[in-house]
Amino acid sequence: MNDESPELVLRSAVEAAVREVLRAGTSPDPCLVINQVMIDFAVRVAAVQHQLAAVAERDPSGGVALARRHLGVAFGHFSDGRAAEGRAELITARALLNGTGDADRSHEWSL
Repeated sequence: MNDESPELVLRSAVEAAVREVLRAGTSPDPCLVINQVMIDFAVRVAAVQHQLAAVAERDPSGGVALARRHLGVAFGHFSDGRAAEGRAELITARALLNGTGDADRSHEWSL
C-alpha cells in the first residue's frame, strides 16, 4: 500500500507529466506522446482522486483546488490538439502545487 499523501501523489504525477509533455516536441508523433501522458497521469492519481476532491473542497482557493482546475483546462486543450496551451496550463498547475508564487507567469514562460 502506498503511504504518500494525495498532494504528493498529485505533485509527482504533474511533475512527470510536465517532463514528458516538454519532451513531446522532439517526438515524431507529439500527439501520441501527449495522449500517453494523459493516460499515465490519470492512472497515477486514480487512487487518490476522492481525497484530492475533499482537499479541494475544504480549501477552494488552495493549491490543490487551483491546480486541479488548471489540469482540467490543460487536458481540454490537449484533447483539442492545442499542445502549447495545454502545456502552459500544466506548468501553471505545477507552480501552484509547488507554491512557487510564479503561477501567473507560468503561461508566459511556456508558450
